[in-house]
Amino acid sequence: MMAGSLISGVVQKINTFVGGDVLQIISSNLIEKISAISEVESSIEHIENEFKVIQAVISKANKCISNDPPYLAWLEGVRDVALKIEDTIDEYAYLLGQAAVNDSYSKKSTGFIRNLKAWDNIVTRIKQLEIDLEKLQRRSDRYGISMTRDDESSSTNSTMNKYIRNYSYFSDDDGIVGNVEVTKALTKWLTNDLRERIVISICGIGGVGKTTIVNYIYKKQEAARNFHSCAWVSVSSNYEFEDLLKRIIKQLFQRKRKVSQEIDTLDLRQLVDKLKTVLRDKKYLIVLDDVWHSDALQLYHAFPKNDWGSRIIITTRKEDVASFADENYQIKLNTLSEEASWDLFCKKAFCTIPKNRCPESLTSWGKKIVAKCQGLPLAIVVIGSLLACRDREEQEWKLFYNKLSWELSNNPHIKDVLNLSIMDLPPQIKQCFLYCGLFPEDADISRKRISRLWIAEGFVEQRGKDTTMEDVAQDYIKELVYRSLIQVVDKNVYGRIKRFRMHDILRDICIATAKKERFSVTLDNPHLTLRFSEEARRISIQKGSDDIQPSAGSSKLLSFLLFDKDMASSCIQNALATFRLLRVLSLKHSNVKELPEVIFELFNFHYLDLSHTEVTEISTSLGKLHNLQTLDLRVTGVDILPNELSKLRKLRHLFVVHVLDYTWRAYDNIVSASIPNNICNLKDLQSLQSVQATRHLAQNIHKLKSLKKLDLRKIQQCFIQELCASVAMLPHLTSLSVSAINIDEVLNLNFLDPLPDLEKLHFRGKMEMGILPRVFDSLHKLRELCLAWSALKEDPLSSLALMRNLVYLYLLRTYDGEFLTFCKDYFPNLRHLALRDMAQLARIEIECGTMINLNHLEAWSLLACREYSVFQKVFLSLDRYGVWSYEICQRYLWKS
Repeated sequence: MMAGSLISGVVQKINTFVGGDVLQIISSNLIEKISAISEVESSIEHIENEFKVIQAVISKANKCISNDPPYLAWLEGVRDVALKIEDTIDEYAYLLGQAAVNDSYSKKSTGFIRNLKAWDNIVTRIKQLEIDLEKLQRRSDRYGISMTRDDESSSTNSTMNKYIRNYSYFSDDDGIVGNVEVTKALTKWLTNDLRERIVISICGIGGVGKTTIVNYIYKKQEAARNFHSCAWVSVSSNYEFEDLLKRIIKQLFQRKRKVSQEIDTLDLRQLVDKLKTVLRDKKYLIVLDDVWHSDALQLYHAFPKNDWGSRIIITTRKEDVASFADENYQIKLNTLSEEASWDLFCKKAFCTIPKNRCPESLTSWGKKIVAKCQGLPLAIVVIGSLLACRDREEQEWKLFYNKLSWELSNNPHIKDVLNLSIMDLPPQIKQCFLYCGLFPEDADISRKRISRLWIAEGFVEQRGKDTTMEDVAQDYIKELVYRSLIQVVDKNVYGRIKRFRMHDILRDICIATAKKERFSVTLDNPHLTLRFSEEARRISIQKGSDDIQPSAGSSKLLSFLLFDKDMASSCIQNALATFRLLRVLSLKHSNVKELPEVIFELFNFHYLDLSHTEVTEISTSLGKLHNLQTLDLRVTGVDILPNELSKLRKLRHLFVVHVLDYTWRAYDNIVSASIPNNICNLKDLQSLQSVQATRHLAQNIHKLKSLKKLDLRKIQQCFIQELCASVAMLPHLTSLSVSAINIDEVLNLNFLDPLPDLEKLHFRGKMEMGILPRVFDSLHKLRELCLAWSALKEDPLSSLALMRNLVYLYLLRTYDGEFLTFCKDYFPNLRHLALRDMAQLARIEIECGTMINLNHLEAWSLLACREYSVFQKVFLSLDRYGVWSYEICQRYLWKS
């Protein structure tokens, strides 16, 4: 149930907006005009405490009676109250924002008095919400809504019933389709002669076939004969140690009724002793199926670690649980290949046809149906089984395909299995997961972008002063990966997740759940008119309509994400006029050319993404957005930011970079923005990219103590010493990009003190005396280095090779010499090497044992390197160390 996460979000908002801010923004004289303001604070605090209790109750109930009708009806009432309190808190924050933009006492007083009715309305609503909460409590008592069951194992039984129901679709050998090698490996581990006890784990998304594969092998006589004792227990998310131990022991004594009856009388310690006694001198096989939490693996202590060749198999959806297995005995089960998916589908859909062949007339629709399942065996088997009972007519299959998304997200056999993963999420992460469903199908979701969106929505909790919310958001993403709910698409040079993707079926379930829970609405049908209902808190337009009809409900909208590049600018502007309480606005790649002034009246605004739009100017009214955290103006026409930018005291990320030439051949390929000098007052700023450097900025940038990423352009030698001194005082800086004002400007980086935590360095401009500065000897944590237009006279590789952690090296017009030598042991962790536009370079020497992990080489316009043998040596060296790829410009003009 999502009500628990909704309540968690409400509590988070209360903590953010209610408290000292009102006393700072509104003077005591004005507060006296509404004596009830202090009463509002007290009432909201009472509601917060009530919600915390309700959240705990819901969390417990979800594991016991999540399908109980009286409970569900009561839960719907909780959800209604939670949404009302969220609206009230947003309105409260909006009124505070209005008061905050007025600098003088007279303006503040006038504005406050003008909103007296609105403040009175807040008081009335809060009092009514307290009454509603009391009604909920009385209702639960009146109808005897209990959060427990007499049968403590009801959840376990429910889980088992779901598995039994899903197994009815599987035949014994379905699990090995596409997983032959996994099946062989698992069988070998169970039947080999190794005497030590081995713990094996199989991890993967729900429905990927973990249990099916183990069940297939477990039932085979070959495996059974190899062990004295065997037991299989489904652990599930709600388990009791005593219950698990009793079930295992009863399986071991399944033919001895008297022993089985005695087991029920034993306590936990006696059960452990009994199990150890039974298994001490036996070769046993124990399957712990569907383990959700690492705590459940305390069962280990009950299984003796003997030398009889015993085996324990764990199936789980969570990588941290799977890591408890012995090294080299951990299997990560992936979705099926396209070919294996088709084979499995045909086996189920055409089970009565010889060799399970698909009729030619149905092949096209069958392929489309299988593609939609994205290799998930459970979905393929269920859908194939359903089609086996239908007429084998093309029109029938076409109609089935057209409603396939609904079928996949609503079929109980699929939904129950995948919903278990979602239900088990902590409240904050559950909201974050639903938010991912706002992105288009098959979209690669940027880790950084989604993290900022979550923070803007208030989903991310604070975890101490030394941990940023961005760090916490990354932990949330890792948690979703560990639970197999999202799939990593790419990692950056630091090994961190860069982009991820949702499985289509999980996304469909996510969208359906979000709509049902009134979390969000996704529009992907261009033929439908978009109407903002009273319930929609977030809108994602992916295939939009120019017929947008705002309503009273649009004033409650919190997020508006636009992915349709073709929506008319006028349509967007009309819609924006109604979003009074908006927190997030993403118009990336849209047709918008200018922002209506109403945007700057959104006092709850946290996130504004105008990247890749035709916006050329930002109004001075920007200063009103006191709560703005992220301002993204990448690839726009904006090159000047108003002085009012310095009023955005909560700004965390500012991006104003515009790349003109993505080949990077021109020196002036990036347009940087001019920013006000007083931007150094923004104490929360973490990202500043890409802005023009001035002497004032160089002298004061050390005040931005939270800064992690800095990109400065048009730097001059006359203030480089001051800039180096300031940069050295930034305690959290991990990424630095600096660029000289022009191609002839020489920058002396010898003024720069060591930056021990720097991970990424981009430097564009001539080096003093044509040599690397000494600071390069101390950049031990550096992972990514880009040197461009450096005019170095000596081979820089011997100095750069001291950076043992370097993963990415990009040299563009860096070196004016004729020879580069990659010696043995250079760059042991380097994976990506790019050599570009070094016209004098005649020869590259690569010794054996250098760059042993290189897998990507770019070599462009090295015009003096004409001999094929030189490059052949490079490629042979690469080939020796594994899979690699390279890009070659045809202008090498080498000899064949």
